[in-house]
Amino acid sequence: MSPTAEQVWRRHPDFSVKSAGTSRNARKPLTITLFKIQIFTQANRKKR
Repeated sequence: MSPTAEQVWRRHPDFSVKSAGTSRNARKPLTITLFKIQIFTQANRKKR
């Protein structure tokens, strides 16, 4: 998610958002942990 998207969605009651980048120069690089959390969260939402 981009920093802009994070700002747009951060107050939405159904979402918890974080921004991370894939560039080596990203302020907050995407880590395997963040990726796994996202996959787990998506999978759990689909079960509802």
